[in-house]
Amino acid sequence: MDPNNFDTERLLQADAESRREIARKIGLFVSKTTDPNSMESALEFARILVEDAAVSVRKALADQLSEAGIIPLDIKRTIASDIDSISLPFIIAARSLDDEFLLDLLKEGRAGVAASVAARSSLSEAIAAVIAETSNAAAVEVLASNKGADVSETIALKVVERFPENSSIMTAMSKRGDLSIDIIEMIIFKVAHEMGEFLFEKYDLDSSYSRYLSSLAGRRTFMKMLDMAPVGNQLNYLQQLQHSQGLDAKALRMYLQAGAVNVFTAALSLLVGSTIERIQARLQGDGNKELAKLLEKAGFSKATSGVLLIEWSRLASSRKA
Repeated sequence: MDPNNFDTERLLQADAESRREIARKIGLFVSKTTDPNSMESALEFARILVEDAAVSVRKALADQLSEAGIIPLDIKRTIASDIDSISLPFIIAARSLDDEFLLDLLKEGRAGVAASVAARSSLSEAIAAVIAETSNAAAVEVLASNKGADVSETIALKVVERFPENSSIMTAMSKRGDLSIDIIEMIIFKVAHEMGEFLFEKYDLDSSYSRYLSSLAGRRTFMKMLDMAPVGNQLNYLQQLQHSQGLDAKALRMYLQAGAVNVFTAALSLLVGSTIERIQARLQGDGNKELAKLLEKAGFSKATSGVLLIEWSRLASSRKA
């Protein structure tokens, strides 16, 4: 189709189906031509068609223009602000949208736009950072799942910070192949046991997943982070550890030695089948006496319980000092 052989009057008199076909051909021509004169003529028709009353016409044009490397700013803005069925697919696929344009779209805060930007086949670190810092969970999950997005360690940390209890986002993050071991260790206790095993195998973290989970308890940085984590994350990690037969006296002693009282309390709640709130209430009174009863209920021997009681007393004394 040569736009130089077409006229505006003919376009305006055509029915919707004819205009849709013209829009498709104009969009295809703009995407492929290298002739500046023909391009200018085609863009004149595109500016008319992009405002067409028929949705089918506007969509036909937008779909073809998605393949164009360069589109005038006014046409891009018009398409990107159209109804969702036209604008969102264009935002996802259009090659001509640069970071500046995408950033303007994100600033508008229109529903569905952030998720569409996050779904683009290639996404710069700058745009990924804005989505991670400001967008809703749905958009961030799309970002986390997008292998074409440049998700740096800083961005990953922001995602973990904002959505620590969103299992869908954490699972999507864990499936990425571009994260550091530090990030993986932050995610591993936020996901289900099966996903933890997947991460262990994918990143070759240790000779056995059970030993790996147990080894985390011996790392003070990890313990500090875990003790400050939401209760749901603590329980998720501890349940994984319990599933792997690693929630034992050694683990409890490590928690006490690291000063991780919250983790210790959560671990006790799992071992005795009680709630964290009830465990906390019992330990607030005569802590040693109540702790001895809880340890006995958990199945520990008197000797083992004695060692844990000593660690508990040391921790209590250091917290009073």
